[in-house]
Amino acid sequence: MLAMKTLADSPNLSISELARRIYLHPATVVGIVDRLEGHGLVERTPSKKDRRQVNLKLTRAGKGALRKTPVSAQDPMLAGLEALPDKKLKRLAVNLSKIVKVLETHAKGPAPKRRRGRPRKEESLPKKRRAGKPA
Repeated sequence: MLAMKTLADSPNLSISELARRIYLHPATVVGIVDRLEGHGLVERTPSKKDRRQVNLKLTRAGKGALRKTPVSAQDPMLAGLEALPDKKLKRLAVNLSKIVKVLETHAKGPAPKRRRGRPRKEESLPKKRRAGKPA
């Protein structure tokens, strides 16, 4: 829905510009646009500036579908982020990356303890074969 909302607010974006605005890789956005186009919600039109590019816009059905969707909890946050100057957005991105690294480290927890010495007797024995099944 974020891609559709972005296109409603700014029609005729290229895929790379849409990707930049919704913070996704262009290859990911191509897949999203393919699915939206397959459902008749978005259409591609050749760019007048560059024949290699296409511009994206919502179809009438896409605009109707967007009107029927409830307001996202992310909308106010996105509006706030869009209002920030680039310098502050970059600083925020750096700090969020640091937080993610800390959370990933804590989520992994301590490394598992390794046993020392010989394996236990049951660990060193071959597994029993079931009747009729090879090991």
